[in-house]
Amino acid sequence: MNLEYDDLVAILKEIPSCIFFKDRDCKYVFATHYWHHLNQKGENWTIEGKTDLEIRKNKENAMKALEADKHILATGEMQDYVIREDGADGEEQYLRLIKKPVRNRNGEIIGIVGLINDVTKETVLQKQLDGYIQELKVASETDPLTGLLNRRSALVKFKHIANAKTTGVYCLMDVDEFKQINDGYGHDVGDAVLVQIAQALGSTFRDKDVVVRLGGDEFCVFLADVHDVDFADTIIQRFITKLKNVRIPEMGDKLISVSYGLAATTVDMPIKEMYKAADANMYEQKRAKKAL
Repeated sequence: MNLEYDDLVAILKEIPSCIFFKDRDCKYVFATHYWHHLNQKGENWTIEGKTDLEIRKNKENAMKALEADKHILATGEMQDYVIREDGADGEEQYLRLIKKPVRNRNGEIIGIVGLINDVTKETVLQKQLDGYIQELKVASETDPLTGLLNRRSALVKFKHIANAKTTGVYCLMDVDEFKQINDGYGHDVGDAVLVQIAQALGSTFRDKDVVVRLGGDEFCVFLADVHDVDFADTIIQRFITKLKNVRIPEMGDKLISVSYGLAATTVDMPIKEMYKAADANMYEQKRAKKAL
């Protein structure tokens, strides 16, 4: 069975994918399908002899196609990538392009053969899945009330810190008379207190520091690469000053107050020892407050 060129093209057009061939000048020799993102003009418009810069409406995608083609011609390496286009209905559309070099009998690259498939459904589903996974990740790592890291994710962070041999100052704190606040003003007010503390912590410390709600009214902060406890204390005092400026209407003139303890860490200090040292110092501060 002998097939003419037109017969072969007709057969290829039965395939839903767009199949195309370009010469060494990156100009189209043929394409089985025209897609709506092209600058088509008139019924007799043809893709033949034109580059992507000439035919594509989206010039960013046109440049991407041209750069991929030049890479194939220079290296002989296949290119496989996805682009975003505006669909005919105005919705986003994703196209996957797979391109390979075509060689003659002497092994010389004479052009590029390519395949274009609509992968919109797969891409949109993958984006939704990635979004759900990210939401689950955030939910598993953060405290739902304050948005801070939770105890579980903090333990993972502290293990990474220990493995990296990072030292610093560990601060443990809890809210003074928190039970009385809950009992006297209600748990909604108690929650508002925790949120205000979390916001003050978040605005005081650096991105590299680890700020955690351990549970209940207990919080901790790890000040990475801070080795002077006195200096760490000055940073904590900035946080304390912010709390003094917080007013919760239901509490009237009563201010939010916390007690805290600091502990400088060493390279080999276990997490439990870090916690115990800061906890002991925090309760020493509590005893001092009660003695006043």
